[in-house]
Amino acid sequence: MRQFDIHLGDDVLTVAVTFKASAEISQAVGDIFLIARESAKEALFDSKGIDYEPKWRFTLENVTKILHIGARAAGSKLTYEQIGEMVVNTGMFQAKDEAGRYLAAIAAPGSEEVKPTKGGDAGK
Repeated sequence: MRQFDIHLGDDVLTVAVTFKASAEISQAVGDIFLIARESAKEALFDSKGIDYEPKWRFTLENVTKILHIGARAAGSKLTYEQIGEMVVNTGMFQAKDEAGRYLAAIAAPGSEEVKPTKGGDAGK
């Protein structure tokens, strides 16, 4: 099982990449491959100055769900509301990047442990 740390301001949340977490995320917020594809398309069009309306967007609710599911997979007992408070306290931009980094770890092959990076770098 791959695990790594998510940085939400001064808080650190450990998430795990598991089949169960992947399936739960797909059911709760959307297909992980659709999310990855839409995020890539949005970034590409944005870099070219072209307006694009993605079929899926990060929201406060789905960022919190993604991180809560990942944290539970790693054994955390934090509630959805507690993680939601961490997301709000951190700010949506950083929390979205960290949720994206977690989804990228699920969608892409990796070693047993993903090296943590401060500030998130999903999609880079």
